[in-house]
Amino acid sequence: MGSALSLQQTRTGPYYPCAADIFELREFFLHYLPLELIDTILDCAEYWPCVHAERALDVVARAKRGRHPHAAPNAEYVYLVTKRIPPEAKVVQKVVYNITSHDQGWGGEERDRGTHGGSWTWFEAANIRAPEDAEPWWVDAAEHRFPVDLDVPDHAEEDAAASLKAEVRSPNPETPDKSRWTITTNLTAVGSYTTHTLTWTREDSDDSDDLTEHQKLGAKFVRLLDVGDRVALIARARYPGWANHIRSATIDVYFSV
Repeated sequence: MGSALSLQQTRTGPYYPCAADIFELREFFLHYLPLELIDTILDCAEYWPCVHAERALDVVARAKRGRHPHAAPNAEYVYLVTKRIPPEAKVVQKVVYNITSHDQGWGGEERDRGTHGGSWTWFEAANIRAPEDAEPWWVDAAEHRFPVDLDVPDHAEEDAAASLKAEVRSPNPETPDKSRWTITTNLTAVGSYTTHTLTWTREDSDDSDDLTEHQKLGAKFVRLLDVGDRVALIARARYPGWANHIRSATIDVYFSV
C-alpha cells in the first residue's frame, strides 16, 4: 500500500475532467451559448478539474515528547500532501477531505465518549506555498512515499522554522500566527474506524475565526488557495495516552479554468 496522486482520473477510479476537457466542452457550447452563460452552467454543475491525492496506509500518530521536552506530549504527522495547483487554475472552488480514522478507544470524559467533544486527536489542513527549490523538508517524502513525523527531537530547528514559514497564514489580523485549519476531530474513546467526509467551498458562510472547533467550515482556507499551492493533511494528538490511528485519506482540490 502507498500513495497515488494525479490531476486526472485513473482507469478504474472516479472521473475527474482535466482542463482540456473543459476547454473542449466550452468550445462546443460556444456554437449555441454566450461564454458567460457557459461558465455559469459549468460552475452550477461543478464540472471542474481536480487535484487528487490519496493514501491508504495504517499509521498511528501517538502523543509523545518531541523537540521541546518541556511541552505536553504531542503528535504531528503529515499524512498526505497534494501536488501543486496547476497554472491553468483560475479559482479554487472547493476542497473535499475523506479521512478514515479513530482514537485510542478509551479515555476522555464520560460525557464526551462517542462524540466529537473532548477529543485530543484531530486533523488539520495547511496551505503550503513555497518555491520549488525552497519547499519544506518533508514535502517530497509525504507526497511520494510515506507520512512524515514533524515533531522529531533530532530535527534541525531551522528546518522546522522554514517549514512553518511555508504555511499560509490566516488573513485575520487578530490571529496572524494561525496557519492551520481544523478539519475534524475523531470521536472520543471510539476504537473502531469512522470515515469523516468534509467539504469546504469558497461560498460557505464562515464568519468565525476560531480555527479550533471540532469541525470547521473552511471557506477562508479555500479562498486563500492559489496556483502553485499544495494542501497538506496533518494528523494530530496531544497529551499522554492519546493516539490518532489513520487508515486512509483523500484530498480533492477542485478549481475552475
